[in-house]
Formats: sequence, C-alpha cells, structure tokens
Amino acid sequence: MNNTRRIIFTFSLISVLVATYNLTLTSGLLHHFHRIWHLHPSTLSLINAAPLVGMAVGGLLLGMLSDRVGRATILRWNWLIIFLSSVAVLFVFSPLTLITARVLLGIGLGSDFAIIFPYIVELGNRSRMVIAVLGLGDFGQWLAYAVDALAQHLKLYRLPFVLGILWVIPLALGRRQLPESLVWQQYRVKNYARWMLSLRTSKTRTHVVKTGLPWALHQISGQGLALFLPSLLLGLMPSAAPWGPTVIKFLVLPAFLVTIQVVRIMGPVKWQVATFSLRALSFSGACVAIGAHWSHWIAIALLTGALFWGSAGPDKTTVLIPSLLFRPSIHTSGQGMAEFLGRLGSLLGVLLFGSLVITGHTLVALGGFALSDFLGAAISLSLFAIPLWSLPTGHKPLPASSLIHD
Repeated sequence: MNNTRRIIFTFSLISVLVATYNLTLTSGLLHHFHRIWHLHPSTLSLINAAPLVGMAVGGLLLGMLSDRVGRATILRWNWLIIFLSSVAVLFVFSPLTLITARVLLGIGLGSDFAIIFPYIVELGNRSRMVIAVLGLGDFGQWLAYAVDALAQHLKLYRLPFVLGILWVIPLALGRRQLPESLVWQQYRVKNYARWMLSLRTSKTRTHVVKTGLPWALHQISGQGLALFLPSLLLGLMPSAAPWGPTVIKFLVLPAFLVTIQVVRIMGPVKWQVATFSLRALSFSGACVAIGAHWSHWIAIALLTGALFWGSAGPDKTTVLIPSLLFRPSIHTSGQGMAEFLGRLGSLLGVLLFGSLVITGHTLVALGGFALSDFLGAAISLSLFAIPLWSLPTGHKPLPASSLIHD
C-alpha cells in the first residue's frame, strides 16, 4: 500500500467511524431524554431520525455537487458541518436544539457516504477496501453503545456528545492531504446541460431504482434495529438493557471479514440476496420466540443473528454495488441518489417501527423488519441483469476502465 493509498484508507476509516458513532450515539440515551424532558415516543423517534433526514439531503445535494467541483473539494470542508452541529448540541442542550443540530450533522455525514466510496473506487482501490471501511463503521456503532452505557453508569449524559466532537479533530486534519480523483478530472462533464441530461437517462434511473430500493429496504430493518436495540432489550429483558447492545454488537464486529472473503467468491449481488434472506429468517424466528413465550435468550440470539447477517451482507453490499456501477461523470450523483432512497427507508424504519418498539409493539416491528428483508432479497434479484464488472481477487487495483460507461 503506497503512501497516497494509506492516506485515503486512513481518512475513510476515520470518516465512517465518526459517521456511525454520531448516528448511533442517542440510541442508548432515549430513556434519559424521556425522563428529563417527558417526551412523547414520536419525539424520541424523531431524535434518532433527525440525522437520517440530513443524510438524505446531504448525500443527494453534495453528492451531485461533487460531480461538478470534485471529490476532495467537498471532503476537505464538509467536516465543518459535523463539528459545528456537534458543538451546538453540547452547549445548548434542549430537544429542539438536539433535533435541529442532528439534522445538520446528517448533512455532513450523508455527503461522506455519497462521496467516499466512489472516491475509493476511482483512486484505484479494491472492493475489499470499501468493505473494510464499512466494517469500521460497525466499530463506530459499537463504540456509541459502549459510551452510552458508560455515560448512564457515571450519570455523565453529555459524555457521548463530547467524544463526538473529539473524533472530528483527526477527521479535519486528515482531509487536508486528500488528492483529487484523476478519474473525475478525466471524465468530468463541464457542460451543465449535458451533465443534467446524463442524470435523466433511462439507464441512470434504472440503476438508481435497482440499487436504491434494496438500500432502502435494508435500512428499514438496519437502522430500525440498530437505533432502537437498547429500547428493544429494555422491553425484553431490562437487566440486559444497559450493556446488552454493547455485547451484542461486539459479537457481530467480525462480520465484515466474512464479507471480504465471500464477495470475492460469490460476487456482491448473490451475497446480498443470500444475506437478506438469512436476516429475514432470523427476524421471523425472533417473532416466533417472543410470540410463543420462549426464553428471552432465544429471541436475543436470533436478533444477534439478524444483526450479523445484516452487517455481513446488505449493510456493505448496498453501498458497494452503486459505487461500482455509475459512470465517472455522475459517479457520486448516482451514489447520492441511491443513498437518498436508502435514507427514506431508514426514516420509515426509525419513525414507524422505532415508535412501535418504544410503545411495546415489538412483534409488529420485528414482523415488519422480516418483511422488508424478504422484499430486499426479491428486488435484489433484478441486479443480476445489470453487468457489474468482475471484482478483482488478487492485488490488482481497480483500473478506471473498470467503471461502466454509457
């Protein structure tokens, strides 16, 4: 790994860790917010959903802007949005400020997800690097669970927000060294009318729908479970609630290592279909275990399985596939549009199914998660008709010509 690739890899790891940590950090504090502010369950769901609103907007708008002004140009400055919104929450601690600041935070986080992965591909890095970077995102989520539990134990409820600011410092320093993508410079469409026309072609629309819908269906159960796992455990087994999410997430951290190996053999589409199906079966089994009043440990084990298959499969592949699909002139625009559909799914998962979890309707929520994953598997079958280029299996970097051109 040369020095430029090392810089990009390190920067990408930090960016995704910061994103997933900040996205998850309120999930373990909802009970505290309810106690001090007497909030309605829908407002608690909105606190968790707020950054997802920003991510939908930021991924779409800044992803499109990146195709006009460059990848590094956006990535060198969007950390300011993340930093300032985190500071605002720390010093003006109220429900309205929390929700507003986390929407702004999401704009910065969403732009990272729209730009970083096409950027990695364009700079000649393998799909394994994309999966490894997303794997550290799982660690960021685990870290948020652990810090939330520690904050509750010490009764230092602003600690997660303080650390959220500190994580931004290395993020800001690393971005100053980012090189611009030569692929973007070579294939950039300078004429605005031509660029807009390329976004409206039937092929582009088809690619957005076929990659965005599975992303959305995964996010329904993915964010719905991840952001309300502490609340779900509180209902199933209160004694496991404080540290349970930390332990469960720790058990699924190695999932991305499975993804790296299996995607090289099966390809991302087959693996996405398989893991969507396994995740749906895990949720279905959890519904049966809870409905039949089996041991709560069986339900928790099945939920851990659902987290594992999501982390090993669609959590990685729904981001990877569009980064390998759209041509360079609309690379981050396409990724941003697919992400926009994905975030709409996450909003549905958090606002609807998350509220069901908070109000004790766990069976209905888990049934909805199972259905969304079965649909994700079915719709992902349509991706077999799209000619993805062959994934490299050795140490050969991705050539620019590997990207599909219209």
